[in-house]
Amino acid sequence: MVLIYTPSEDPLDFLRRNLTLHIIKSYNNNMEKKHQSKWKKALDNILIYNLYILIIGSMFLAVSFFVSVNGNSYLYSIFQKLWYPVFIPSLSLFFTAILIEAIFNNLIDRDNN
Repeated sequence: MVLIYTPSEDPLDFLRRNLTLHIIKSYNNNMEKKHQSKWKKALDNILIYNLYILIIGSMFLAVSFFVSVNGNSYLYSIFQKLWYPVFIPSLSLFFTAILIEAIFNNLIDRDNN
């Protein structure tokens, strides 16, 4: 919804109306967030830990590249050994969660419109 100010309208009334709409929307959003189920919170926590794994893995990869350039490839070989059992599933879970969330948000937006 787009609110447009017209010169014939009192600016204070316009601000009060916008502020009231904003307060109502934020109250509704807060109520929806309070009613989230336990499995959604648990899933969100898993995805946050997954993101931490990816961030730590990317930092580990950067450090292993720099050390590898100097002739010591020990950290890089450790990263290669962890690639399939740790980082591939983590990346798959991350991008799958993003795709599913985008689909659900798109479906919810269609229902609301």
